[in-house]
Amino acid sequence: MPPPPPPIDPAEMHIWTPPSEEELAARHRRQQVLDAMSSDLEKLFMRYAHTLGEEIILENLIAFQTPQYHQWNARFSEDLSDIDAIHQGNVDELQKSGEAVALLKEELEAIRKRREERRFRPDEYQLAIRLFRDARYAESIAVFNRVLATEFPPNLHDNILFGLGSNYYRLRDYKKAKSYFDPIVEEHPSTDKWLVAHAMLGMIYNLDGQKSRALWILQKALDEKPTGELLSILQNLILITQGKKPDVAS
Repeated sequence: MPPPPPPIDPAEMHIWTPPSEEELAARHRRQQVLDAMSSDLEKLFMRYAHTLGEEIILENLIAFQTPQYHQWNARFSEDLSDIDAIHQGNVDELQKSGEAVALLKEELEAIRKRREERRFRPDEYQLAIRLFRDARYAESIAVFNRVLATEFPPNLHDNILFGLGSNYYRLRDYKKAKSYFDPIVEEHPSTDKWLVAHAMLGMIYNLDGQKSRALWILQKALDEKPTGELLSILQNLILITQGKKPDVAS
């Protein structure tokens, strides 16, 4: 703080003494210095005011932009979350799709294997017949069963059944043999194995002690008027079932 001014003498309070030239010159020089300082102060003030104004404007802008920034940031975060969710969903879908494709491939492969297993092979059918001819009955049964599980031609059904029944007959499993001859009699009346199946059943019933049933089914076959060798076989089976001697010549 500047020092306080000296007290004014009351006697000189209303007395004015004009300044001298030197004092006026000194005052002029002081005024110039003061004016220069004032100008500098004004410049400083203007710069300060300008800077302050820019700061205020910047603060206001920041204050205005901050909510928008937070809003944009929140929205951006939500968008990122949505994008992440969509991406994860796509990843999950792709994974599920990959698993579905793998499962589909497995199912198709299983179907292909089943179809391959069910494919009829004529060579296996012929093998089953050769094995029966060679008295390898158990092996023949296994091959005939494989053939029976395939998509064989329908006109071979009675032959396959007859082959299985004949194998079991040779193995003296008459009950099992009968289970294959019966379907021939019941389901294939128009095939060449129909009368032959009657003859086989007649022998089975005879061996099982069911004489009347054996005679009934053999006579049923004779009623169809077979010819040739089959006629002789049926006639001799009837004679054997009746306890008579067969016709040796036939």
